[in-house]
Amino acid sequence: MRRYKLRLILHTDESCLVEYDGTDTSTIIDLKEYLVGNWPAELKARANDSSQIRLIHYGKLLQDNTPLSQFFNASQIVTFHLSLRPPQSSSSKSRSRCCNIL
Repeated sequence: MRRYKLRLILHTDESCLVEYDGTDTSTIIDLKEYLVGNWPAELKARANDSSQIRLIHYGKLLQDNTPLSQFFNASQIVTFHLSLRPPQSSSSKSRSRCCNIL
């Protein structure tokens, strides 16, 4: 096990410290899924699904398959900016994006 310490800063300027116990192979999607199930009480806005969470590090939007280990050294605290996408409505999921031309 490896303990990752991170500071999350939400786009509303709320922030919190999070400790995540992962492995050397943990990725951004693993962290997102952890956050959904263990949402920090300090953050008022909440994600219901990992697809709503966007993590940004030094201005770069992080891809889900990016290993967490590339951002962390020994016991360092790393800052990520967190942005939440609005939840998709069920009507937009089922609606077709094609059109018929007559």
